[in-house]
Amino acid sequence: MLSGKATFTISPTEDKEKLTRAVSRFFPQELSTREAFSKFREAIFSRRIIDTARSRLLANVRGETTFLLLHKQALLAGKLSIVDSEKESSLGAIRLEIHSDDIKQFIGWLSPETKEGVPIQ
Repeated sequence: MLSGKATFTISPTEDKEKLTRAVSRFFPQELSTREAFSKFREAIFSRRIIDTARSRLLANVRGETTFLLLHKQALLAGKLSIVDSEKESSLGAIRLEIHSDDIKQFIGWLSPETKEGVPIQ
C-alpha cells in the first residue's frame, strides 16, 4: 500500500487557490500509486536533486513513513526546492508525507542511489 499527502498552512497574505494550483503541478489530489508521484520524481531528476531528496527521505524514515519539506515560495514559482526545516521557508514549508509498506523500496524508486549524479541501475 502506498499513500502520500502534501500539507501546508496558508497565511493571511497568501492566495489559497494559487498555492493549491502550485502544489497540484507536482502532486495530484490522491497520492496512492507510483504514477501519482511521477511528476514529482521527474522534477527531482530534472533539478538534479536526487541525492538531496534521497538523503532527506532516508533520514526522515519512521517505521513505514517518511517526509520531505518543500520550499513554499519556490513551489509557487514552479520550482522544486527541498528544505531542512520550516524556518528555511519564510511562510512555512510544504510537508510531503509518504507511507508505504516498503518505504525503502519506494525511496529507491523515487530517488535512487547515484554515482556522480547519475542513477545506478
